[in-house]
Amino acid sequence: MEVVRHHPGRQSVICTIALMRHGGSHLIRPVVAALQEVAHETTLDFVLELLSIDGLKGPEIVEPGKFGAPPDEARGAVVVFLRDPRDRMVATHRWWRGKPRKAISMAAWGDTVDAQIAWLLTEGEFLPEMLRWARVWCKWPDALTARFEDMRVDGCAEVTRIASHLHMKKDTVRDAAIFGAIYGRARTYTGSHSDWRQTFGPLSNAAWAGNGGPELLELMGYE
Repeated sequence: MEVVRHHPGRQSVICTIALMRHGGSHLIRPVVAALQEVAHETTLDFVLELLSIDGLKGPEIVEPGKFGAPPDEARGAVVVFLRDPRDRMVATHRWWRGKPRKAISMAAWGDTVDAQIAWLLTEGEFLPEMLRWARVWCKWPDALTARFEDMRVDGCAEVTRIASHLHMKKDTVRDAAIFGAIYGRARTYTGSHSDWRQTFGPLSNAAWAGNGGPELLELMGYE
C-alpha cells in the first residue's frame, strides 16, 4: 500500500476515488477520508469531531480528472463510485436548473425537460464522456465498486466494505459511527432522489439508445 507523509510524524494512505462527471464527491469522499484518519490510529472521537468541522478533505485522496489529477491514472487503493447514469443525468439537470445562469442557457436546449436531457446526453457530450470514463474505471484491476444505490440500502455495510478494501480491521461499530456522523443528519441517502423512469421521455430515451447508452449500462452493471 502506498503511503505519503501528510503530517509530521505520521503516514497517510493514498487512495483513488473515481467518479463519473458530476458524480458527487460528497457522497463518498468523506467516508474514505474518515477511514483513513482512523487507519492512522487517530481516535474515532477525534475523527468524528473533525468531520463536524470540515469533512476531512485531506490530500491523501486522488480524484482522477479533478484538481490536476490525470483522468486515467490511479495511486494506491482504488474505489470506483457508481450511480445509475440515467438517474445521474436527471439529478444533473435538476442541479443546473437551480442555477440562474445555467437555467437561462437551458432554454436553448429545448422547451421540455425531455428535450433538455436529450441535449445534455448528445450535444452536451455527457454520454460520450461517461463512456470514456467507464471504459477505463469500470474495468480497473482490483478496484472496489461502491454504488449509490447500495449506500441507500445499507450505508454502514458499504463503509465496512470500503474499510476492508483499505486493509483495515473489521469494526462495524466504527463504520456505523462514521456513516452516521457524515450522513445521519442529512437526507443525502434517505431523501427523495431522481428517478429517470419518471423523467426520461421519447427524446431522452432515443438519445440514450442511439449514442452508447446500452454499452454504458453494461459496463457499469446496470440494466
